[in-house]
Amino acid sequence: MYQNGQLGLAVLGGGIFATEVWSRSKSSSDKARSIAKDLRLGHNIDAYNEEDPSSTLAKLLLRSDIHAVLVILPIPSQPPVILQALEAGKHVLSEKPVAMDVESGKRLVEEYTSKYQPRGLVWRVAENWEVEPGYVWAAEQIRSGALGKIHTFGLEAVLYVHNENNKYFDTEWRKSPKHQGGFMLDAGVHNAAALRILLPSVISEVSAYTALNNQHLAPVDLIQAVVRCEDGSIGRFCLDYGARGREAANETFVSGDQGIITIRDITNEHSGQAQEVILTTGPGDSRHKVTRRFPKTGIQREQELFFDQVKGLYEQILRDVAFIEATLQSDGQPIKLQA
Repeated sequence: MYQNGQLGLAVLGGGIFATEVWSRSKSSSDKARSIAKDLRLGHNIDAYNEEDPSSTLAKLLLRSDIHAVLVILPIPSQPPVILQALEAGKHVLSEKPVAMDVESGKRLVEEYTSKYQPRGLVWRVAENWEVEPGYVWAAEQIRSGALGKIHTFGLEAVLYVHNENNKYFDTEWRKSPKHQGGFMLDAGVHNAAALRILLPSVISEVSAYTALNNQHLAPVDLIQAVVRCEDGSIGRFCLDYGARGREAANETFVSGDQGIITIRDITNEHSGQAQEVILTTGPGDSRHKVTRRFPKTGIQREQELFFDQVKGLYEQILRDVAFIEATLQSDGQPIKLQA
């Protein structure tokens, strides 16, 4: 299937470590080609763009030596490109979230499962948090019964997204988002995915308030939510991306009648970004504490899953969008999530 046992890969929208790079503008594709040359990748890349009729996306997708594509585009632009690549017979790994809202996500999933999955084509949504080793290990402890019956849980993600010399903010689709929630959806699905893999019972109901404290982060930069699961456990969920004056933090806990587990982001002097997981079990003076640290390797792991042609669980990925959507629409009223 692959030439010389190698997978021909195209990156659509960004990136340089690929056989081909395509972008909507010629300037972006020229820049990608220049960077690849500077890095001495050992081979030339062909850069495609929509301004040159001879090097459009359609032309790129006709190439028989391209077997898979990575779609890294603004959220509203991704679905039609995903379908175009699948129609051309290419496997697809697309950036999260699966879509800009639940309804469009459902339509995309239904078209894939009915039309392209039967043809053996793999489409996976790149959600690296669900395969981060720290979250995976914590989820294994919870599901093994280490905490007993789950009573409560909480997640707090605090960050100030500034608008000065910030390469992640300085894109038109983020400065003037056309998708619901702006950064809350774009980044919040990560946090929703973390809760999804940690909690042994699915989230069934959400009640939330939102606020905007920094105009450059419109429409929303703060979510405070109360969450209920099908097993009756309740918890809180806080995203604050406009937290001026606060130190950035990302911490989650799950507590039961036999113990508690806490996962938080840390900076490891040897491995850079990492997660610290603390598991405490047992009563009173006989409590037992285990601390483990895991490097953050979710991005590599999600790519391995794709290249191994492991199919994503789209119902779960859609739940992440549904959860954030519910927090944005609640206005303090309970919203039930579909099972």
